Amino acid sequence: MYLFITDNPEQLKTYKDTSVFMMEELIAAGNQVFCCEPKDLFIKNNTFYAKASIVEHANVEQLILGAHQELSCIDTEAVFMRKDPPIDASYLNCLYMLNMMKRLGIRVINDPEALLGFNEKFLAFEFNEYMPQTIVTSDINQLHAFQAQHPVMILKPLNAMGGESIHKFEDITEKEEAIFMQVLKDHGGLVMLQEFLPDIFDGDYRILIINGKPFPKTIARIPKEGSFKGNLAAGGTAVGKELTAFQEEVGNKIGKFLMQHGINFCGIDMIGEYLTEVNITSPTGAREIFEFGGENPIKALLENL
Repeated sequence: MYLFITDNPEQLKTYKDTSVFMMEELIAAGNQVFCCEPKDLFIKNNTFYAKASIVEHANVEQLILGAHQELSCIDTEAVFMRKDPPIDASYLNCLYMLNMMKRLGIRVINDPEALLGFNEKFLAFEFNEYMPQTIVTSDINQLHAFQAQHPVMILKPLNAMGGESIHKFEDITEKEEAIFMQVLKDHGGLVMLQEFLPDIFDGDYRILIINGKPFPKTIARIPKEGSFKGNLAAGGTAVGKELTAFQEEVGNKIGKFLMQHGINFCGIDMIGEYLTEVNITSPTGAREIFEFGGENPIKALLENL
């Protein structure tokens, strides 16, 4: 029996959602699968429970859920934490509870201690030799100094996803200063600035690292016309690709680190030969990689758990 913690399951986009793909594969292997939201976890009589729905059917077309029932988390084979950012109070409270479950012997994927300890944008700094020129700051003077060195640059919030609030600056005027200040206000008081990588137009590569090993198939996410964002959620188009030797080298190095911290399922992003993000909260792209590459990354994950 497996439990998935997701956003509202009725709003998951089944045709591309990696969590739904995981549920589908587990059910096909004869397992019971349940699904809930973070707010559905609770403690009663010193026992961890979830008010969860059994997943009766899951595929690209639909997710069919049964009635809610109380599920004792200690009875699960594993709990998959698949809630998307933002990392807000609700998310953190869920991780605190999952970390307590872990100490009782309940397996949680990915390890909640790692999810608490690593921000996805900061985590890339562990492998800074592969990163483009990058700073994290709240200082508008550093914004100007960075732009003087890198005339075209990208601004990213630290706790968002799917291309949200990412901006490309080619100059710093009052408009760009206002955007900088608004992102600071909306996203926790720090932002990431990176040099712009023109290779983005050849694709922002999503590489899955599964149980410490980079999956041999990947996708390049090509920005739509007039955009610089490859994110599929921002309108990018996925193209199937084979893993390159350099991507494999980077993936293996990152994979060793991830396994030391209980991170079984990760999606790294690379533009050209640069690492831009290490996604460990609820990495996506598995459905597209299977569709375009013909090899199933979720089977690879589940076979070696």
